[in-house]
Amino acid sequence: MPNDFTRSWIERCVVGRREGDREGFVVIEGDETPVALGFAPHIAREAATVELGYVVAPEARGRGIACATLAALSRWAFADLGVERCELLISVENVASGRVAERCGYVLQGVLRSMW
Repeated sequence: MPNDFTRSWIERCVVGRREGDREGFVVIEGDETPVALGFAPHIAREAATVELGYVVAPEARGRGIACATLAALSRWAFADLGVERCELLISVENVASGRVAERCGYVLQGVLRSMW
């Protein structure tokens, strides 16, 4: 049974999909095991931008799944959403995620201070 956070996250994704301003995907391996999530928590169609994110299960890390997930999300955003800009919000402490972004061609454009 999902916890309250998981349940509310799923509910927001369902509403966001219906309204067109949020999307989420599950990445599964050949044996149907979920190994990652790819998501677009904020789709701004009028601005032609989308925020993308990804989470990889700890046991699946180090196998290129994060890069494959981000690459697939990026292709989807440009092709299916028609956006002109994909954005990633990565904590400066999350060095591994920063490396994933770099491998996928993303460029650091700045640090948002006092965001949360």
